[in-house]
Amino acid sequence: MLMWTGFALFCLVAVAWLAAAAAAENGLRRSGYRSMTRYAAYIQFMQDKRELNRLGIPQQLKRAFGPFAAFGVSFNALSLLGGAALFYAYAWNTGSEWLLVWAWPVLGLLALSIHAGQAELMSAVPSAGGSYHAALLLGGKGRGFLTGWLQLGGQISMLAFVNLAAADWMQGLLASWNGWSHAAGVAMLFAVLMLVQLSLCLFGNYGFSMLQNSAALLQIASVAAAIAVMTAYLWPSFGLEKLYSARSLAAAGEPRAVGAGWIMGLLLLYRMFMGSATAEHLSEETVEPRIRLPWGHVLSGAYVYVGGFILLGLAAMALLQLPLGAEHDFFLQAAAPWGGGWRVTAAAAVGVSLCVSGGSVLFAASRLAGSLSRDEALPFSRQLSSIVRKGRTFAWGACAAAACAALLALAAGMLMNAMTGAVLFLLALAIVLQHSAQLIPLVLSMTREGKDKLAAMQPLWSLGRAGTYAKPLAVAALAALMAAAAFAAPAAAAAAAAWLLVSGGMFLLKGRHRYEGMEKGMRLSQEELLRTERYHPQ
Repeated sequence: MLMWTGFALFCLVAVAWLAAAAAAENGLRRSGYRSMTRYAAYIQFMQDKRELNRLGIPQQLKRAFGPFAAFGVSFNALSLLGGAALFYAYAWNTGSEWLLVWAWPVLGLLALSIHAGQAELMSAVPSAGGSYHAALLLGGKGRGFLTGWLQLGGQISMLAFVNLAAADWMQGLLASWNGWSHAAGVAMLFAVLMLVQLSLCLFGNYGFSMLQNSAALLQIASVAAAIAVMTAYLWPSFGLEKLYSARSLAAAGEPRAVGAGWIMGLLLLYRMFMGSATAEHLSEETVEPRIRLPWGHVLSGAYVYVGGFILLGLAAMALLQLPLGAEHDFFLQAAAPWGGGWRVTAAAAVGVSLCVSGGSVLFAASRLAGSLSRDEALPFSRQLSSIVRKGRTFAWGACAAAACAALLALAAGMLMNAMTGAVLFLLALAIVLQHSAQLIPLVLSMTREGKDKLAAMQPLWSLGRAGTYAKPLAVAALAALMAAAAFAAPAAAAAAAAWLLVSGGMFLLKGRHRYEGMEKGMRLSQEELLRTERYHPQ
């Protein structure tokens, strides 16, 4: 009975994702929107540029992201394969196994409401500022400034988490081969990951777009291969009923006390739905961003929900039948039960998934830093907002974000007693900061004045009447997940509060009258915008 109840819950949430997509598609049809891509790429480019110019922003970045890249950047940031490996590395046998079958559908429903709210704002404000600019337009300079700083802090924290967790996981596999101490190995691998990601960001968005396409295809193929291998290994006796039995899961090995136990498992599972809002910061580089980015964002969440349930469930059933080995090797034991070359290939795929996930977050953080600097909301705004003409990228913004993430990871590693504690701290900090930033424009869009302003922006992705129920659920979900993160790592809550004070202090230091937000750009004439665009030809 428990098995069928849990499976029915999963199916109901899957239907909710389909219903949300259908509602958004119907709303798009009723809006009368017509895509210009069917006529000519140049016509679509001019439409995208005109919508950006309305916000007072010149078209300086190359529009290199097509429809699959718009999906790939969100899908890669969610990192289904890498997220599964991290869950089994940090949370298996810690009392969190039941989350796979009972909490996953609930997290999927909460993620749906959050993704829907983000997609609506994304389709209304097609700029690299994302939620920052949405909060500016809906709530004014103070709320916008605070949103931007909180979001930037969340993205830097997420970048530090992904790379530190990836380095810790990789060193657990390579320790017997490289002979380094664990701390030295993690530091070296973290530096390598960060340098690779920074190089990819500085290379330009054409190369980054191709990387996102290739990485998304590789990850889809790897997940499909892992599912096929585990299915072949378990056939014909899957032991599905054991998956819904707490006693069977507890018997899968000797429980080990790690971190905050089940609550760390909960946050790691939710991280697979949390792409750190990467898609919304690519609006100035995507063709037809008001359609492709919100749909890519929502569809990536839907695919992670379905694919993650199958992948994680099969891995758990395989582990119930396998003798357990090294702690960091749990997922690889399940995904490649025959060992040898299978396991090496699976490890390489997981490593690529985690590396590209961090690269996606760094790319988005550089765009947000550039957008904030363009509005003079950050120190050294002139340098951080400069765009390298050859690569057409915010080079200084990317370098600054990478340096801050490295310093944050170093501080977390020095302050926490164990690597697991540092990883949990960074994950909790990223969730608290990122969700605080997402709450502000979402709550503003629910007020009477906010509803009118949002309607005037004509969002092209909307749930319609269903949004009146989805938005309160999203607000409750964001608040609950922030509370869970603060409970799991109180130090992260304290660090987030400190960052909030720094953000408020910077706003006061800038002065309400000196910081203009988007108003300065909106006062520019079309001739002035064109003059700027001539230095960055398409």
